[in-house]
Amino acid sequence: MSLRLTLMAEQKRVPPQITDPTGRTVAANIRRHRERQGLSTYELARKLADAGRPMTASALGRLERAERRVDVGDLVALAVVLDVPPITLLMPSTARGGVELTGTGGIDGGTGLVSGKRAWAWAQGREPLRYPPGLDDQGRARYLAVWLMAVTPEGPDFDMTTSQGRDAFIAALKAGAWGTEDNTGGEGG
Repeated sequence: MSLRLTLMAEQKRVPPQITDPTGRTVAANIRRHRERQGLSTYELARKLADAGRPMTASALGRLERAERRVDVGDLVALAVVLDVPPITLLMPSTARGGVELTGTGGIDGGTGLVSGKRAWAWAQGREPLRYPPGLDDQGRARYLAVWLMAVTPEGPDFDMTTSQGRDAFIAALKAGAWGTEDNTGGEGG
């Protein structure tokens, strides 16, 4: 029995490492926004407790070192307390160059990198991360319209079963909603 205890004591506990790109991004962004506000992990822990989502300073440190996963509730609470949209914690801090997103290994030739600008447009609900291959301009426009309808919050203004909803959606597209302003000079098409 004592040999077993000795062996267990000799084994070092290795903290888990979050290795997926999004997990590492979230960890770095939590730290970046905490430090930007001049907060210690203890102060951030206090703010989270005040907001009804208690987390210890030690747990926050593990989050920032990518040794602990962030669940969805934690992510939203951290975003609220840090006063940033949740997307700001999820996405890379730059739109320049190529960025690594979890699950994108098969996109753009399998490099795992996508354009930072495209990644942010997708995350903001302005454009799909990828289009099906072989679409011409009209096919891409049609795909974009259907995609935008799918990612738009439901409501009477965009009820696509009514002509009023379809007209409101088209007007929003032409007005530049989602970064899709009409550059055709009003000629349609």
